[in-house]
Amino acid sequence: MRVLFSAIRTLRRFKNSRWNWNEEINVDRREDRATNAQRWGRAAPPLAWPQLQARLTAHQARLERRVDTFEPLGDLHLTVRERDTNSDEILGQLTRYWDSFNEGGFTATDGADNERIFHILNWPEDGNSLWYSLCYTTYLHRNSTREWAWIKAQIWKYFNYVIHHPSHSRHRLYVHLERQSWTEIEERHPGSERLWGRMSILRALHLNTPDSGPPMYGNFQGMMQVIADYFRKEVILFIRPLGARIDVLRPDYDYRVFGSRTDGQLNGQLYFVTDTSQEQYQVVTRIDQVLVDYRCRTSPQDPAAPGVFVTSNRSPDDRYGWINAPWMPLRPLIGAYEPIPLPNPPMLDPLFTIPFNSDECWQFAGRGEAVDEDARYGNGAYPVLPDSVTAGWVTETIPPVPGPAPFPEFPYGFGNRMIVTGTYEDANGREWWPQWNNINAYKAHEFRQLAIERDLPTTPHKLSQP
Repeated sequence: MRVLFSAIRTLRRFKNSRWNWNEEINVDRREDRATNAQRWGRAAPPLAWPQLQARLTAHQARLERRVDTFEPLGDLHLTVRERDTNSDEILGQLTRYWDSFNEGGFTATDGADNERIFHILNWPEDGNSLWYSLCYTTYLHRNSTREWAWIKAQIWKYFNYVIHHPSHSRHRLYVHLERQSWTEIEERHPGSERLWGRMSILRALHLNTPDSGPPMYGNFQGMMQVIADYFRKEVILFIRPLGARIDVLRPDYDYRVFGSRTDGQLNGQLYFVTDTSQEQYQVVTRIDQVLVDYRCRTSPQDPAAPGVFVTSNRSPDDRYGWINAPWMPLRPLIGAYEPIPLPNPPMLDPLFTIPFNSDECWQFAGRGEAVDEDARYGNGAYPVLPDSVTAGWVTETIPPVPGPAPFPEFPYGFGNRMIVTGTYEDANGREWWPQWNNINAYKAHEFRQLAIERDLPTTPHKLSQP
């Protein structure tokens, strides 16, 4: 009996308040009635099927309009237009990879009307892709190792030296190219200056951390000219069009040429590939299924190594007209105009070369500011470079002055801002800092401290002395 009464007490605890001992639910309680419920007799009849179908069609149309405006509606199917747009974007993004396959590649027509087939080697998408490509083309390294910083360090050393030495035959040209690069990216991508600050050749060469963003990209016309001068080669930059897709067999690419055709016939050519934004670069490895030989001539006695792509159809105006310096003839440039030829390739000059694996090489590769310890170069401060027009530069080289020092060392002085900060001026001359100022490029003091802890030299290397 005790077991029975215990079971009854348990059931009473679980009993619904509307349940009675007659096994019925009491639904007649006032508190359980819905006060706003309509009686079935007054409820509206269901819609007829044509009206219901019209409502469903209108609702589906509203959903599609909302999807077209990319409103988040959960797990909805893509519209036909959205599927086509995504497919086109994906096919375009894969083109840079498709160009490296045997079945892929692209074509370009040279100056002799020969259609050539090109294949490329792709690199990681970061700010060093240009230096990866240059490392491959110049020293025949087949992968992106730390040697890219070695190549970049030597280009930096050459450009930095020329900028600060008016006696060099390229000084006025490079000062003009540096100032020209201040507005090049802003004109190509409006709003970039406010976000990233003033971008320039000098700033891109000083930034070495891969996550520095667009300020370290070498996507300047002047950078291509500097590279052509440093190696005394002809640079051919193929431009991947916006409409290039992997489902089109070998699309045709246009191209630009930098440097002297004479250098291209004597010392060879460098072949790079980029897109219309010119931020990421790849290198051509094969032309007509033949491996490109990028070896450099190391002495004037070496036999000529002419490039295999004919560029006779590119006039001096195509090669140099964009420079538009005040000492150049009026456009269009005709005849055989070119800048004053350099006597020797700077890449063979010990003044501009850095031994690989040396302290100077590691010091450049591991720091955000390359020259912050060199007082001759303003300790990393931005040089106050004159405008070539207002300065009255009507000749390409500076005329010497009488006396024991015919050329001034650096007559312009330095500003109060570091090169890597990207501080820029507005139309009223007010200085502004970029909005995106927390990238690792601005942690240069950490790299400098690391160099000190590793006992790396913090004074200029002897080869950097003029």
